[in-house]
Amino acid sequence: AGYTALTLNVVDLSAALAGAVGYRWAHWGVVLVLAGVGLIALVRRRDAQRDLWALILLWLAAGIGIMLAQGKAYDYHWLPMLPPLALLAAHGVTKLPILGGFFTKSDLDSPGESRIITPSSWVSRTGWRARALVQTVTIAGVIGGLGVMLWVRALPYLTGAEDRDTYFSRFQGGEFIADESAQMVDFLRERVAPGDSLFVWGFRPEIYYLSGLNPAVRFIFNYPLVADWYPVEWQDETVEILWAALPPYVLVLQVDYLPWVTGSHDDSHALLQRNTELNNWLMYNYVQDAQIGNFLIWRRMS
Repeated sequence: AGYTALTLNVVDLSAALAGAVGYRWAHWGVVLVLAGVGLIALVRRRDAQRDLWALILLWLAAGIGIMLAQGKAYDYHWLPMLPPLALLAAHGVTKLPILGGFFTKSDLDSPGESRIITPSSWVSRTGWRARALVQTVTIAGVIGGLGVMLWVRALPYLTGAEDRDTYFSRFQGGEFIADESAQMVDFLRERVAPGDSLFVWGFRPEIYYLSGLNPAVRFIFNYPLVADWYPVEWQDETVEILWAALPPYVLVLQVDYLPWVTGSHDDSHALLQRNTELNNWLMYNYVQDAQIGNFLIWRRMS
């Protein structure tokens, strides 16, 4: 398909991976490290369940293949890898004491007679207890680290030290900016009755959900109406529906460059100018009322 082919080349895919890998490391770094420990343990020592682990590794390889085949490296394209990585990470936690050189496998399987394994004071008789301690500390560290990352950012908001918009402004992914979305939803709720319709020309479908307003047409994104691999008839159908029932507000996005989705390097505002029928409908029935961030807000004139 034309959509997939957009970035299915070495240059574009490498550029996508350059950012995606760093972002994934920031969120999955601990899991990846522990999964690496688990993988090393599998390579160094034969496991009685090697057939099962082979299946899990195949699962991971398939997940990597699925992500690469789509050529975009979006966040959700990585999700098929998470379950096998979690299993490998859990295996890594159980093998940390052995790979750390403190114990041999036999020491950790069951307590035995006292025998020093390393120059340290560890002895095999207490090895099984130390193993449990290492694993518990590791798991607690992972959970604690994730908790700190979450609560350090959330605590000022929860205690009232900062307002909602300031807190939301920290969350941005590409063209999605959380505080803009919240302000846009507040604007609509103050002016439009719940259950009414709304038309968003762009790639911000969260506004429909958060505001409780219904999409005026069946497309919650504009890319099926601009990309050349979709039927042109959809554009005519959309304009006809909009003429039949005018939503109270229309939101037009700007600075939302999505060439890998739209097939164009223009933002939604510029793309609207190229859609003569839709642009004429907007100019005839609406007046620009306000702007919130990258949302250009058009209000129905009557």
